[in-house]
Amino acid sequence: MTHIALKLGYIGSNFYGFQSQPNLRTVVGELVYNLKKLNYINNPKEGHFRIAGRTDRGVHSLGNVVVFKSNKDFNINELNDSLPDDIRVLGYSNVSDNFNPRHANTRWYRYVLFNSNLNMDLLDKASKKFIGTYDFSNFTNKGADNTIRTIQNIKVDKVNISNNIFLNNNDSSRTLENISDDDLNLLNSSEDFSNAPIFIDIYGENFLWNMVRKIIRVILDVNYGNLDLEDIDNLLHPKFSQKPVIKLTNPRQLILMDVKYNDIKFSYDEYAIMRFSKTITNNLINYKREYAISKSLLDSLTNLSN
Repeated sequence: MTHIALKLGYIGSNFYGFQSQPNLRTVVGELVYNLKKLNYINNPKEGHFRIAGRTDRGVHSLGNVVVFKSNKDFNINELNDSLPDDIRVLGYSNVSDNFNPRHANTRWYRYVLFNSNLNMDLLDKASKKFIGTYDFSNFTNKGADNTIRTIQNIKVDKVNISNNIFLNNNDSSRTLENISDDDLNLLNSSEDFSNAPIFIDIYGENFLWNMVRKIIRVILDVNYGNLDLEDIDNLLHPKFSQKPVIKLTNPRQLILMDVKYNDIKFSYDEYAIMRFSKTITNNLINYKREYAISKSLLDSLTNLSN
Protein backbone atom coordinates (compact mmCIF):
# COMPACT_ATOMS: atom_id res chain seq x y z
CA MET A 1 0.00 0.00 0.00
CA THR A 2 1.42 3.37 -1.09
CA HIS A 3 1.13 6.56 0.98
CA ILE A 4 0.64 9.46 -1.44
CA ALA A 5 0.67 13.23 -0.79
CA LEU A 6 -1.07 15.51 -3.29
CA LYS A 7 -0.43 19.22 -3.85
CA LEU A 8 -3.77 20.87 -4.67
CA GLY A 9 -4.74 23.99 -6.56
CA TYR A 10 -8.35 25.16 -6.47
CA ILE A 11 -10.48 28.24 -7.12
CA GLY A 12 -12.18 28.84 -3.80
CA SER A 13 -14.96 31.06 -5.15
CA ASN A 14 -16.80 27.98 -6.38
CA PHE A 15 -16.78 26.03 -3.11
CA TYR A 16 -18.38 26.18 0.33
CA GLY A 17 -14.95 25.76 1.90
CA PHE A 18 -12.40 22.97 1.88
CA GLN A 19 -13.71 20.41 4.38
CA SER A 20 -16.65 18.14 3.59
CA GLN A 21 -20.12 19.48 4.43
CA PRO A 22 -23.45 17.71 3.91
CA ASN A 23 -25.21 18.68 0.64
CA LEU A 24 -22.67 21.42 -0.15
CA ARG A 25 -19.92 21.50 -2.77
CA THR A 26 -16.50 21.43 -1.11
CA VAL A 27 -12.96 20.69 -2.25
CA VAL A 28 -12.60 17.57 -0.11
CA GLY A 29 -16.05 16.40 -1.16
CA GLU A 30 -15.10 16.54 -4.85
CA LEU A 31 -11.69 15.00 -4.25
CA VAL A 32 -12.91 12.08 -2.14
CA TYR A 33 -15.75 11.38 -4.59
CA ASN A 34 -13.29 11.06 -7.48
CA LEU A 35 -10.71 9.07 -5.49
CA LYS A 36 -13.49 6.57 -4.68
CA LYS A 37 -14.80 6.55 -8.26
CA LEU A 38 -11.32 5.70 -9.59
CA ASN A 39 -10.81 3.01 -6.89
CA TYR A 40 -7.93 4.73 -5.15
CA ILE A 41 -9.78 4.51 -1.83
CA ASN A 42 -12.97 2.85 -0.60
CA ASN A 43 -13.68 5.58 1.92
CA PRO A 44 -11.69 8.31 3.71
CA LYS A 45 -11.23 6.28 6.92
CA GLU A 46 -9.91 3.12 5.27
CA GLY A 47 -7.81 5.21 2.90
CA HIS A 48 -6.23 7.12 5.82
CA PHE A 49 -7.28 10.36 4.11
CA ARG A 50 -5.81 13.40 5.92
CA ILE A 51 -5.42 17.10 5.18
CA ALA A 52 -2.78 19.73 5.88
CA GLY A 53 -5.43 22.26 6.85
CA ARG A 54 -8.81 23.74 6.02
CA THR A 55 -9.50 26.87 4.05
CA ASP A 56 -12.69 28.89 4.42
CA ARG A 57 -15.32 29.41 1.77
CA GLY A 58 -13.92 31.59 -1.01
CA VAL A 59 -10.22 31.06 -0.17
CA HIS A 60 -8.08 29.87 -3.08
CA SER A 61 -5.07 27.58 -3.10
CA LEU A 62 -1.99 26.70 -5.10
CA GLY A 63 -0.46 24.44 -2.48
CA ASN A 64 -2.78 22.75 0.01
CA VAL A 65 -1.85 19.15 0.76
CA VAL A 66 -3.84 15.95 1.32
CA VAL A 67 -2.57 12.40 1.80
CA PHE A 68 -4.12 8.96 1.42
CA LYS A 69 -3.07 5.31 1.18
CA SER A 70 -3.90 3.18 -1.84
CA ASN A 71 -3.16 -0.23 -3.33
CA LYS A 72 -3.51 1.27 -6.80
CA ASP A 73 -0.60 2.95 -8.60
CA PHE A 74 -1.25 6.69 -8.69
CA ASN A 75 -1.77 8.39 -12.05
CA ILE A 76 -2.00 12.19 -11.80
CA ASN A 77 -3.57 12.60 -15.25
CA GLU A 78 -6.25 9.99 -14.52
CA LEU A 79 -7.32 11.84 -11.37
CA ASN A 80 -7.16 15.29 -13.00
CA ASP A 81 -9.22 14.06 -15.95
CA SER A 82 -11.92 13.01 -13.49
CA LEU A 83 -11.81 16.15 -11.32
CA PRO A 84 -13.72 19.33 -12.23
CA ASP A 85 -11.67 22.12 -13.83
CA ASP A 86 -11.61 24.27 -10.68
CA ILE A 87 -9.58 21.64 -8.77
CA ARG A 88 -6.21 20.41 -9.96
CA VAL A 89 -3.62 18.07 -8.52
CA LEU A 90 -0.50 20.08 -9.39
CA GLY A 91 2.03 17.65 -7.94
CA TYR A 92 2.49 14.59 -5.75
CA SER A 93 5.01 12.70 -3.65
CA ASN A 94 5.27 9.26 -2.11
CA VAL A 95 5.63 9.69 1.65
CA SER A 96 6.36 7.49 4.64
CA ASP A 97 3.59 5.80 6.63
CA ASN A 98 4.13 8.15 9.59
CA PHE A 99 3.88 11.33 7.50
CA ASN A 100 1.37 13.79 8.98
CA PRO A 101 0.39 16.61 6.59
CA ARG A 102 -0.51 18.90 9.50
CA HIS A 103 3.12 18.96 10.66
CA ALA A 104 4.33 21.41 8.02
CA ASN A 105 7.40 23.56 8.44
CA THR A 106 5.87 26.58 6.72
CA ARG A 107 2.48 27.67 5.51
CA TRP A 108 2.51 30.59 3.10
CA TYR A 109 -0.59 32.76 2.67
CA ARG A 110 -0.98 35.69 0.32
CA TYR A 111 -3.61 38.39 0.77
CA VAL A 112 -4.28 40.64 -2.23
CA LEU A 113 -5.29 44.28 -1.66
CA PHE A 114 -6.62 46.63 -4.34
CA ASN A 115 -6.63 50.01 -2.62
CA SER A 116 -4.02 52.20 -4.33
CA ASN A 117 -4.30 54.87 -1.58
CA LEU A 118 -2.76 52.68 1.10
CA ASN A 119 0.45 53.87 2.75
CA MET A 120 3.09 51.25 1.89
CA ASP A 121 5.42 52.33 4.67
CA LEU A 122 2.67 52.07 7.28
CA LEU A 123 1.56 48.70 5.89
CA ASP A 124 5.12 47.44 6.27
CA LYS A 125 5.53 48.80 9.82
CA ALA A 126 2.22 47.31 10.94
CA SER A 127 3.03 43.96 9.32
CA LYS A 128 6.44 43.70 10.98
CA LYS A 129 4.77 44.01 14.40
CA PHE A 130 3.38 40.49 13.95
CA ILE A 131 6.69 38.76 13.25
CA GLY A 132 7.65 36.56 16.20
CA THR A 133 5.92 34.30 18.72
CA TYR A 134 2.81 35.69 20.41
CA ASP A 135 -0.54 34.80 21.93
CA PHE A 136 -2.96 35.18 19.01
CA SER A 137 -6.12 34.48 21.03
CA ASN A 138 -7.52 37.86 19.89
CA PHE A 139 -7.14 36.76 16.28
CA THR A 140 -9.47 33.77 16.14
CA ASN A 141 -13.21 33.22 16.43
CA LYS A 142 -12.86 29.80 18.03
CA GLY A 143 -11.43 28.77 21.34
CA ALA A 144 -8.21 26.75 21.13
CA ASP A 145 -6.22 25.01 23.84
CA ASN A 146 -3.04 26.66 22.61
CA THR A 147 -3.19 30.07 20.94
CA ILE A 148 0.57 30.65 20.83
CA ARG A 149 1.71 30.92 17.22
CA THR A 150 4.85 32.05 15.42
CA ILE A 151 4.87 34.32 12.37
CA GLN A 152 8.12 33.58 10.58
CA ASN A 153 7.95 36.50 8.17
CA ILE A 154 5.59 39.01 6.52
CA LYS A 155 6.38 40.72 3.21
CA VAL A 156 4.49 43.65 1.68
CA ASP A 157 4.90 44.35 -2.02
CA LYS A 158 3.12 46.53 -4.56
CA VAL A 159 2.88 44.68 -7.86
CA ASN A 160 2.66 46.25 -11.30
CA ILE A 161 0.57 43.84 -13.36
CA SER A 162 0.68 44.50 -17.08
CA ASN A 163 -2.53 44.05 -19.03
CA ASN A 164 -0.49 42.46 -21.81
CA ILE A 165 0.63 39.58 -19.60
CA PHE A 166 0.21 37.03 -22.38
CA LEU A 167 1.82 38.92 -25.23
CA ASN A 168 5.31 37.90 -26.34
CA ASN A 169 5.34 35.11 -23.75
CA ASN A 170 6.40 31.81 -25.28
CA ASP A 171 5.55 29.89 -22.09
CA SER A 172 1.89 30.88 -22.45
CA SER A 173 1.33 29.44 -25.93
CA ARG A 174 -0.30 26.21 -24.71
CA THR A 175 -2.39 28.08 -22.16
CA LEU A 176 -3.86 30.22 -24.96
CA GLU A 177 -4.72 27.31 -27.27
CA ASN A 178 -8.33 27.41 -28.50
CA ILE A 179 -8.88 30.95 -27.20
CA SER A 180 -10.53 33.09 -29.87
CA ASP A 181 -8.95 36.28 -31.23
CA ASP A 182 -11.78 38.30 -29.68
CA ASP A 183 -11.13 36.82 -26.23
CA LEU A 184 -7.37 37.27 -26.62
CA ASN A 185 -7.88 40.95 -27.44
CA LEU A 186 -10.15 41.28 -24.42
CA LEU A 187 -7.57 39.55 -22.23
CA ASN A 188 -4.88 42.00 -23.32
CA SER A 189 -7.11 45.07 -23.42
CA SER A 190 -5.99 48.35 -21.90
CA GLU A 191 -9.01 48.40 -19.56
CA ASP A 192 -7.40 48.04 -16.16
CA PHE A 193 -9.10 47.08 -12.94
CA SER A 194 -6.10 45.53 -11.21
CA ASN A 195 -5.35 48.90 -9.54
CA ALA A 196 -1.70 47.99 -8.81
CA PRO A 197 -2.50 45.25 -6.28
CA ILE A 198 -0.57 44.94 -3.03
CA PHE A 199 0.52 41.48 -1.91
CA ILE A 200 0.86 40.75 1.80
CA ASP A 201 2.65 37.42 2.16
CA ILE A 202 2.47 35.80 5.59
CA TYR A 203 4.64 32.82 6.58
CA GLY A 204 4.14 30.65 9.64
CA GLU A 205 4.26 27.06 10.80
CA ASN A 206 0.51 26.99 11.49
CA PHE A 207 -2.37 29.38 12.01
CA LEU A 208 -5.53 29.61 14.08
CA TRP A 209 -8.92 29.72 12.40
CA ASN A 210 -9.45 33.16 10.73
CA MET A 211 -6.09 34.32 12.08
CA VAL A 212 -4.69 35.53 8.73
CA ARG A 213 -7.79 37.53 7.79
CA LYS A 214 -7.89 39.18 11.23
CA ILE A 215 -4.20 40.09 10.99
CA ILE A 216 -4.91 41.75 7.64
CA ARG A 217 -7.87 43.66 9.15
CA VAL A 218 -5.68 45.07 11.92
CA ILE A 219 -2.96 46.04 9.44
CA LEU A 220 -5.59 47.88 7.37
CA ASP A 221 -7.12 49.54 10.43
CA VAL A 222 -3.71 50.99 11.30
CA ASN A 223 -3.50 52.31 7.74
CA TYR A 224 -6.97 53.86 7.97
CA GLY A 225 -6.17 55.52 11.30
CA ASN A 226 -8.59 53.37 13.29
CA LEU A 227 -5.72 51.86 15.30
CA ASP A 228 -2.21 52.91 16.28
CA LEU A 229 0.88 50.77 15.89
CA GLU A 230 1.00 50.45 19.68
CA ASP A 231 -2.48 48.89 19.63
CA ILE A 232 -1.00 45.86 17.84
CA ASP A 233 1.31 45.27 20.82
CA ASN A 234 -1.71 45.25 23.14
CA LEU A 235 -3.62 42.84 20.89
CA LEU A 236 -0.65 40.45 20.87
CA HIS A 237 -0.41 40.54 24.68
CA PRO A 238 -4.01 39.87 25.82
CA LYS A 239 -4.84 41.26 29.22
CA PHE A 240 -8.63 41.35 29.21
CA SER A 241 -11.23 38.60 29.54
CA GLN A 242 -13.41 40.20 26.85
CA LYS A 243 -11.91 39.85 23.40
CA PRO A 244 -11.96 42.86 21.05
CA VAL A 245 -14.08 42.52 17.91
CA ILE A 246 -11.82 42.25 14.86
CA LYS A 247 -13.82 42.01 11.67
CA LEU A 248 -12.83 39.56 8.98
CA THR A 249 -11.53 40.65 5.58
CA ASN A 250 -12.91 39.20 2.34
CA PRO A 251 -11.89 35.52 1.98
CA ARG A 252 -11.87 35.75 -1.84
CA GLN A 253 -8.70 37.85 -1.67
CA LEU A 254 -6.80 35.18 0.25
CA ILE A 255 -4.65 32.47 -1.36
CA LEU A 256 -2.94 29.55 0.36
CA MET A 257 0.19 29.70 -1.77
CA ASP A 258 2.02 26.68 -0.37
CA VAL A 259 2.45 24.20 2.46
CA LYS A 260 6.11 23.22 2.83
CA TYR A 261 7.87 20.26 4.46
CA ASN A 262 11.62 20.06 4.91
CA ASP A 263 11.87 16.36 4.03
CA ILE A 264 9.27 16.11 1.25
CA LYS A 265 9.89 17.02 -2.39
CA PHE A 266 6.83 17.19 -4.64
CA SER A 267 7.00 16.31 -8.32
CA TYR A 268 5.04 18.98 -10.17
CA ASP A 269 3.30 18.06 -13.40
CA GLU A 270 3.70 20.53 -16.29
CA TYR A 271 0.53 19.35 -18.04
CA ALA A 272 -1.53 19.77 -14.85
CA ILE A 273 -0.13 23.25 -14.31
CA MET A 274 -0.90 24.19 -17.93
CA ARG A 275 -4.50 22.96 -17.62
CA PHE A 276 -5.07 24.88 -14.40
CA SER A 277 -3.52 27.98 -16.00
CA LYS A 278 -5.99 27.64 -18.86
CA THR A 279 -8.93 27.45 -16.42
CA ILE A 280 -7.75 30.58 -14.61
CA THR A 281 -7.18 32.34 -17.95
CA ASN A 282 -10.75 31.58 -19.03
CA ASN A 283 -11.98 32.94 -15.69
CA LEU A 284 -9.99 36.11 -16.29
CA ILE A 285 -11.57 36.51 -19.72
CA ASN A 286 -15.05 36.11 -18.23
CA TYR A 287 -14.28 38.62 -15.43
CA LYS A 288 -13.01 41.16 -17.94
CA ARG A 289 -16.07 40.66 -20.12
CA GLU A 290 -18.42 41.13 -17.15
CA TYR A 291 -16.41 44.16 -16.05
CA ALA A 292 -16.67 45.77 -19.49
CA ILE A 293 -20.41 45.08 -19.71
CA SER A 294 -21.09 46.37 -16.18
CA LYS A 295 -19.05 49.51 -16.82
CA SER A 296 -20.95 50.11 -20.05
CA LEU A 297 -24.26 49.78 -18.20
CA LEU A 298 -23.15 52.23 -15.50
CA ASP A 299 -21.91 54.74 -18.08
CA SER A 300 -25.18 54.48 -19.99
CA LEU A 301 -27.23 55.02 -16.85
CA THR A 302 -25.13 58.10 -16.07
CA ASN A 303 -25.77 59.47 -19.55
CA LEU A 304 -29.52 58.99 -19.13
CA SER A 305 -29.57 61.45 -16.22
CA ASN A 306 -27.60 64.13 -18.07
